[in-house]
Amino acid sequence: MPKIDVKKVIKERIRTLKQFERFMEDPATASIIEQMIGAGGVDGIPAIKTPHLPFEQTRRGQLTEAVKTACLANEPGVEFISKNIIDRLLYQKFNFQAKDKAVAVNAVLKRLVKRGIIEQIQEAAGKRPAKYQVPKRFPRTGDVKGTAA
Repeated sequence: MPKIDVKKVIKERIRTLKQFERFMEDPATASIIEQMIGAGGVDGIPAIKTPHLPFEQTRRGQLTEAVKTACLANEPGVEFISKNIIDRLLYQKFNFQAKDKAVAVNAVLKRLVKRGIIEQIQEAAGKRPAKYQVPKRFPRTGDVKGTAA
């Protein structure tokens, strides 16, 4: 069994990252890299695809709970669309089982609207997405200064 010199590997990675850091200090280079990553590629060169993680079984209702938590993370009165929720879940490395993330998340958002957890403030029309917000609620008695708990 071959031995791996961990210190050598770590030093090599640190050296590579430092080179990349110096490379990214140039504003022109940084903007080109951001354009390539953000736009999905430049001049027919596709952006780097991240490999799919192995399938992991999720329990029933896990998407609903994740979407609800992501929605309630917004301040009351702040507008958001389904794309914002999908981005937040992907950032948290949520494992979607659905083929189309947008369809799954929009279905959950509609259920949350029916339950009164969030409000739909604008209907979807054409390419314009529906807009949602967390409703502004009246504070409970103990939440207001000067009132008895």
